[in-house]
Amino acid sequence: MKKIDTKDLLPGMIATEAIRTPLGQIIAPAGTELTRQIINKMKLYKCEYAVIDSEEPKEDLQPVEPEAS
Repeated sequence: MKKIDTKDLLPGMIATEAIRTPLGQIIAPAGTELTRQIINKMKLYKCEYAVIDSEEPKEDLQPVEPEAS
């Protein structure tokens, strides 16, 4: 398990702990495979990191670009 900064997360990674906002609300439960939508929600709610399974994500995945608002 590794603590990964939100900006470095990739779709396909598996969260080994629940992802919570700074106020404690759960965005995604433990065991969730990260998607672009979850990563963008983490950025929106200013979540600093996620604890990720140590396995690497699928090779064909690319970093997530923030959505234009």
